[in-house]
Amino acid sequence: MDLGHLYTPRISACRHFVKDRLERAGRRWTIVGAQAMLDIRSTFLNGDWDEFTQYRIRRQTEKLYPHRTIIGKVEWPIAA
Repeated sequence: MDLGHLYTPRISACRHFVKDRLERAGRRWTIVGAQAMLDIRSTFLNGDWDEFTQYRIRRQTEKLYPHRTIIGKVEWPIAA
């Protein structure tokens, strides 16, 4: 049974997914950098970009402002 026709669209999609970003002129990639680029590209192509950016903003906010909830609980009297 020849199933070659089932693999052709997948191979084409993979080539597009990888080559479109990684094999442009003058680009050199480490394995870690290439994997990071492919992760971000797949997030975008899968339609999860907005959810990812909101997650990233939440994580960076937690990292940069760890005491942000304490400031919100303190009463700040207004000086007259």
